[in-house]
Amino acid sequence: KLSFSGLLDNFTRTADGLGKLAASLGVDISDLDAWGEAAQQAGGSAAGFQGSLLALNERLQEFIATGGGEAKEALAAFGLSATDAAGKAKTPLEVLRELAAAAEGMDKAQYAGLARGFGLDQGTIQLLQLGRREVDALVAEMREMAYTQEDCAAAREYNSALQDLGKAIDAAAAVVLRELAPALTWLFGVLKDGVNFLRTHQTFAATFFALVGAVILSDLVPALGSLEGAFGALGKVWWLNP
Repeated sequence: KLSFSGLLDNFTRTADGLGKLAASLGVDISDLDAWGEAAQQAGGSAAGFQGSLLALNERLQEFIATGGGEAKEALAAFGLSATDAAGKAKTPLEVLRELAAAAEGMDKAQYAGLARGFGLDQGTIQLLQLGRREVDALVAEMREMAYTQEDCAAAREYNSALQDLGKAIDAAAAVVLRELAPALTWLFGVLKDGVNFLRTHQTFAATFFALVGAVILSDLVPALGSLEGAFGALGKVWWLNP
């Protein structure tokens, strides 16, 4: 069931999250969102794709820094490099496009086994196995509906304002509760002492409540008698004038 609050929550949470992930990986937010949606179209999930992208980036950075790690064998098997001609590290999305090209004409089982060396999940592997041309076309289609940098900025500002409002409400509540707390503490102490007194003086408590009940009953009985008389009079009137 769609609702405004649900749509707003989904927009602000997703756009803000995508923006932060894109910034940490050095990629465009629209490209990141489009790739995630494309992975979903191929049978995976956006969350699974994002996890794959993080794993790929981590292994690429490890290889660049040490010349080893889990990505070394996979890079060699696909004939790929972690850096471009200028020696600059490739983004994980650039490597994925090259992996999509490498999938063309390659045995699917062999490809999947090697691709897992980059930490890719099954949904991402299925997307890459479509081949570069089809992957590019699908990503381009998804990019038309993808989140933008403007969406990310709006979501971030909204979440920041909401967080500030929450802090302001907490601060205002703290002022009130700071004044109420001592009085409430005293009241709770009195109630506790009263309960403990009744537990240790059960005979007194039983007598006291019995007297209170008797007083209430003594006031209630005449009222009930008067009520009974009133209903009796009404009955007589109705009998005489049906």
